Amino acid sequence: MRYREESGGQDSISCFQSQLTDFPMYRLAEVEVAALYPRIREVALNRGLTPRTAALWSIIDFPPDI
Repeated sequence: MRYREESGGQDSISCFQSQLTDFPMYRLAEVEVAALYPRIREVALNRGLTPRTAALWSIIDFPPDI
């Protein structure tokens, strides 16, 4: 925690990540979600959910360990 405070906080870290990739941070989030989506869908369908319910489940009850 102290490291983040001394280095300028989360805003500095986000800005730095954005500079490394030349993508705005919201775009990075979209890419991360797109990369995870097939796995989220697979887990949801394995739980016996329909594709529509699986999409809702991935938004509402996102597993914290994925």
